[in-house]
Parts: sequence; structure tokens; C-alpha cells
Amino acid sequence: MTTPMTIQSNRNKNIILATALMLLGALFVWKLHDVTPLNSNQSAALWLGYLLLFIGAAALTWNEQVTTEFDRERQQVRQLAKNLFESRMRHIPFSDIERIGVARVGRPSSNTEFYFLTLILKNGERVDTGHWVMSREAAYHQSEEIAGFVGCAVNDGKLPNPSMNSSNLAIAVLIGIAIYAAYYRKAVGPWCPAMWFGSAPPIIILSSTWTAFTLLRRLRR
Repeated sequence: MTTPMTIQSNRNKNIILATALMLLGALFVWKLHDVTPLNSNQSAALWLGYLLLFIGAAALTWNEQVTTEFDRERQQVRQLAKNLFESRMRHIPFSDIERIGVARVGRPSSNTEFYFLTLILKNGERVDTGHWVMSREAAYHQSEEIAGFVGCAVNDGKLPNPSMNSSNLAIAVLIGIAIYAAYYRKAVGPWCPAMWFGSAPPIIILSSTWTAFTLLRRLRR
């Protein structure tokens, strides 16, 4: 009897990041919610705290635990996805899988690459496993190991469904910038060149982009 191979989504990493955002936001709110009157910098920091709390809470709420089990005895994949609101089980025969794919997001030049393992079906559908790593070698080693277990091809090195990954990332970045612009207009005042300097822009834009990209990957499958 062959033991099934199992991979899981990186839920714990997502929870740590979301929790860190909420703790940072809670610190700002705790320090400033009783301060009166607030100057412009304090008001901006307070609104930043509320925004980080919201982003972290949204990420925790929609964060999924995805368990993908490859059962050689039954010649099928069983995938269980759970979040706070629902639980979904899916069965995929090995014969329906064309190859194991590795989807890359990010740029090598900035050392911000993430590699997601996906199942590419013969009908063209891409099934996300929710499992990602930051090492290209580790990602391709895992994909080859799974492909050998399933008996299908491994990714040829090209990004599966690259247009979807690129559009999701582009939309997520625009959402992140829009959220920061709205925050600045509400908490600080009229837009100006100085709004793009300091620690707030990267914190808000990156955290908002990460949350938006996670949701878009789930919704636009």
C-alpha cells in the first residue's frame, strides 16, 4: 500500500503576516485614540492604525487552509479547502491532470519571487494548491516529485496562465496604491509629492497589495 502524498497551503505564514499587521495597527490606535486634539501627523498615524487593523482582519477572515492529497491507490487527488465560512472537497482523477505547474510571481532583480504549485488539467483549468515557496529550486524539486508520483508531466519552465498572474498582480498593485491615496486624502490632506515619502507608503501599499492579490487568486480561477 502506497502512502498518499500531501501538501498544504502556507496558512501559518499568512496568519503571521496578517497578525503582525493587526498588532502594528492596534499599537497606533492604542497610543492615539485618547489624544486630543490630534495634529496632522498623529491623525495620519491613527488612520494608518485603523487601516492596518482592517487589512489584517480581512486577510485572516478570508485565509484558506488548503490540503491537497495525492492518492496513488485510488488514482485521484483529494483537495480540501476551508475558511471561516465554508469547507469544500474536490476529487480530481490522475488521468485529468496534464502536468504539475510552477507559477512565479515577482521579480528576480528585487529578490521578491514567490513560486506557487498548481495542477494544470487537460481541459486547461488551473487548480491552485495554495502552497508557495521563495526558492525556485525547491519549487521545481517539489513539482517533479509530485509529477513522478502522479505519473504526469512536470511544468516546462513557462508560467502556467501567465496573463492571469500578471493581471492579478497589476490589479492588486493598483488597489494598494488606491487604498494608500484614499488613506492619505482622509487622514492627512490634499495629495502632494511628499505623500510618497516616509514609512507609511510602503507599509500600506505592500500590505494592501498582498491582501488584494490573495483574494484575486481565489476569485479569478
